[in-house]
Amino acid sequence: MSINLSINKNNYYSIKFKVHKKLIPYFRKEVISKSLNTKSKRLAKLKFDTIYYLTQQILNTVSIITSDQTQELVNKFIRDNLNKAESVIFTIDTTKYITYFYICVFCHNMSSNC
Repeated sequence: MSINLSINKNNYYSIKFKVHKKLIPYFRKEVISKSLNTKSKRLAKLKFDTIYYLTQQILNTVSIITSDQTQELVNKFIRDNLNKAESVIFTIDTTKYITYFYICVFCHNMSSNC
């Protein structure tokens, strides 16, 4: 499983990784791309390391646990790490508020967990 950290044209960091062949049936994709929503190299590296570590954990356990358990791990990984948080800033009576809503990246592939 290879993971690449890169900077897009707007100077935001993103990752792109090739899913290991043993995990493709669970992720239902061969390649996954995700914006890390940061311009900070330090924060991007921290998010990168977290995602890399978690994918390696899943890969290391795939031969030990059942396929249902592996699917649950992958679903949790997607839900907790690959769902995209979008911020919306709005103003009420000159007071700025920020709110976040989540867009599930894999809803079309997953069950109703999204």
